[in-house]
Parts: sequence; C-alpha cells; structure tokens
Amino acid sequence: MKRQFDQVDKGQWGRQWEELHPAQQAFVSKDAFIRCSQKGSLSIESLSIIEAFEERVTIPGTTVQADSVAITAQVKARMGEAKDDFKSTFHEFEIGGQWRWTISDPEPYKTGRCP
Repeated sequence: MKRQFDQVDKGQWGRQWEELHPAQQAFVSKDAFIRCSQKGSLSIESLSIIEAFEERVTIPGTTVQADSVAITAQVKARMGEAKDDFKSTFHEFEIGGQWRWTISDPEPYKTGRCP
C-alpha cells in the first residue's frame, strides 16, 4: 500500500492502474483512469499504518467477493493548497503474488465520467 501511495504522489498513473484489481480493470480503462487522475494534483504528505486485519469484501462496482487485508491508515494529503488529514481503511488483495487495490467508488467510471 505504501508503494501504491508513493505512485500517487509521483503521478505514476499507469503503474497505479496496473495494480488495480482485475475485476475493476474490466470496466475502468487505463486511458480513462490516467486521464481522470491527471486532473488532480494530489500529494501524500504522510501515511501511518494504524491496523491491518483480514476481511472478506465485495469489490466495489461488482458482485465479486474476495479476501483482503484491510489496512487502516492515517493519511495527510494535499490537493493544491487544500490540506486533508483523515483516517480510512483501504483493502489490498493478493493476486498471483502481487498486491492489488480497489477504487472505493468506481461508479463514475462506469458512466464515462471522472470521479
């Protein structure tokens, strides 16, 4: 997860999409993901892991259920001049020896819009 947040911080959107869960890659095209992601100027200032635990979840935007490692983290981020400090739980999925992530609300991609 830290590597994935580092990719966000560096604007490595193609790499980010490559680590997206395949169930979401099926309807979130790489081109759309990169185009939408480039519209923001998100910068991760810090990431602290609070807790990690196993949890079975439904992949957002699908009916696919999968085992995940749920990671609760404290994140300090900046978008332009606006700063945000929040706690959230993210899910990582081990697939073929690689860790994959999910978009929490992929619905805009399904309708051809950017989130």
